[in-house]
Amino acid sequence: EEERMGEETLSMLEDQSLIAPPENAEEIEKIFTDSGGSLKIMEFGKELFIPQYKADSSVLIHYSDKTAIRLFYDSLHRLTKKELWKMESVQNASITLVESYEYQENARYASSKTVENNEYKLVSKLNPDGLIVEALKYSIGQDSALSLVSKSSWKYDQEKRVTEELVTEYAIENDKEIPVNEKKQKFLYNEGADLYEYYENGILKIKTEYSEKGKYATTIFFDTHSSVTTWYEDYVKVRDLYITDGVKVREKVYEKPQGKAE
Repeated sequence: EEERMGEETLSMLEDQSLIAPPENAEEIEKIFTDSGGSLKIMEFGKELFIPQYKADSSVLIHYSDKTAIRLFYDSLHRLTKKELWKMESVQNASITLVESYEYQENARYASSKTVENNEYKLVSKLNPDGLIVEALKYSIGQDSALSLVSKSSWKYDQEKRVTEELVTEYAIENDKEIPVNEKKQKFLYNEGADLYEYYENGILKIKTEYSEKGKYATTIFFDTHSSVTTWYEDYVKVRDLYITDGVKVREKVYEKPQGKAE
């Protein structure tokens, strides 16, 4: 049924003389209905919106400049699939991207989301609040074989703010997927004294400590021996401090630009 509806729509879109506005079309809304008063086509400038209905689902098609987007909804009006089409003609139409959504019973938000094109496939898990907690990215090879590229995970606080993001990158060695690089970001929210940390393979690389608005200090760790800390006021750099083995080796104080003086 879904395939048949798609073929009918693509055939209709091919004859642009029937529905497509001229190149100099003004952005005027036009609505076309059937004999029962149901919406068939809504035209706005050079864009077309075409709804299709079935007993337990519906489809909305958005067409503009040789690109068509098909949105599929279930009986609860939840988005279940999104297709992006390149529309040279009906014979030369092709899907360039597909998004699929799965839900738990009557849940408002999807529990999983899959995005796929000709090169990559991204499979995400979502929590009951609709926030992504895990994402697996695969490359698509010959015969549609999947190879894991990266695995990402997120943690949130009670206010739905990200507290941690972990990205692990993979490579193929001896026909096995092995982790080769890990990047972690941590966010601590503490009523104005917020803290940000960035790690690579478990080693702290960047730390930013916030005090009041526009005022913060960022430390970059070059290795286990040396670092530089930069202080900002009103989002402007005011001071650099270079440390090696716990000893100050250089300090630079910047003049405040005009208009920033106390």
